[in-house]
Amino acid sequence: MARESRKKWDGKWRGFMDIPLTADLKTACMEWDADGDGIGELVGNFVAGGYKISFTWNEKTQSVIVSATGQEGAGDNAGYTLSAHAKNAEIATHVLAFKHIVLCEGNWNLNGKYQDREDFG
Repeated sequence: MARESRKKWDGKWRGFMDIPLTADLKTACMEWDADGDGIGELVGNFVAGGYKISFTWNEKTQSVIVSATGQEGAGDNAGYTLSAHAKNAEIATHVLAFKHIVLCEGNWNLNGKYQDREDFG
């Protein structure tokens, strides 16, 4: 039997993945229909894929931040957090799914850049 080359995730948080959207990508994101899935289906798909999902209100920007943090079942994304923000939870979740599915094809290292956030807690 072949050995899996991937190391098992140690359970520690590794940091944020930064996947910024240019103006063209924002347009593409809003045109993407997510196979007709609404917020419930998108969140359910993330959870089923091994992600913890959180929603936070940012008072300063008056926007919702939705974050997906890879857990044991999230493969190479385990331990990393990817976020998106928008004026409401539905759009923020749509943007997060666009980054995850369309831009990164499920692997955040394809288009993401690790951002060390030691400057805040």
